[in-house]
Amino acid sequence: MERLVIKKQNAETFFKETFHDVIEQFGSSNIFFCGRKMYIRVKNVIISVEFTGTNMAFSNIVLMATGLNGIIDQNITPLTMIFKESKIKSGQDKIVNLRVVMNMTGEYSMVWSCDLTDSDMMNINNIVISYGELFSTL
Repeated sequence: MERLVIKKQNAETFFKETFHDVIEQFGSSNIFFCGRKMYIRVKNVIISVEFTGTNMAFSNIVLMATGLNGIIDQNITPLTMIFKESKIKSGQDKIVNLRVVMNMTGEYSMVWSCDLTDSDMMNINNIVISYGELFSTL
């Protein structure tokens, strides 16, 4: 029987681990975390990064660019498109699981359904970096 270990981490730690290259590219002084979102300040534009899906599993990454006058653009990309060449051992798609750590507080922990390869990490970071660079000229 397979033993399941739940990694106890909050959304901020999850984003820092997943988007290490993005944070390096834009600088940690331009990255902010609030709830289940990560925000990137790129000149006059704020880009939000969020995972969406069902209550317990996120299967999309949502990038939204907001300027002084409101929303400029929104991009919803399924994780299956980002990880199109890799799947978990059982053949299922890689997703972000939201698990409840059973303790007194009933905290949630965001974890990937499996470990991401270096190629997977590069792909997901490139999506966010490319989106941010798109709005860096505004």
